[in-house]
Amino acid sequence: MSAPLTLTPHEPTEACLHVHCHSHHVDEPSYPAYIACAECGHVYRSAAELRRAYRRLWDPLGRRRWRARLSDLWGWLRSRVARARDIDICLECLHDL
Repeated sequence: MSAPLTLTPHEPTEACLHVHCHSHHVDEPSYPAYIACAECGHVYRSAAELRRAYRRLWDPLGRRRWRARLSDLWGWLRSRVARARDIDICLECLHDL
């Protein structure tokens, strides 16, 4: 019988290696999942979760004034209209999905 999944950060063991997220150091079941990163093991449970993470990448300081975004307006606009199928990187480790 396999060890139960744990949501508290811990070092990976042989029992949990196949479900361990190396980015957050917790065990994440691979189901139900929209997509999982092959490098760090992070699981995105839905397309909406992947899009939210992508938007946070382009707005790391939260809601800033619009003038602060002008320096990277293209990236910010692209993040607002991105479809999940067009996002090809894991937002936790920046590895290709």
